[in-house]
Amino acid sequence: MIDALGHYKILSQLGTGGMGDVFRARDTILGRTVIIKVIPQTITADPERRARFLQDTRAEAARVLEEILD
Repeated sequence: MIDALGHYKILSQLGTGGMGDVFRARDTILGRTVIIKVIPQTITADPERRARFLQDTRAEAARVLEEILD
């Protein structure tokens, strides 16, 4: 398992699936816990799969923001 991605210290691996690996990490600059999804190059190289990933990510970010604002 990797130890870090940029300024994110990897704490644990949460899962693996068709869209990549998911990690719990610590943002060493902002001092907060985050979730990072590392997607394989096969997804980033395919415009349709990349668009789907970005759509899913935006939808999840909007849902989380809505929860915070409620």
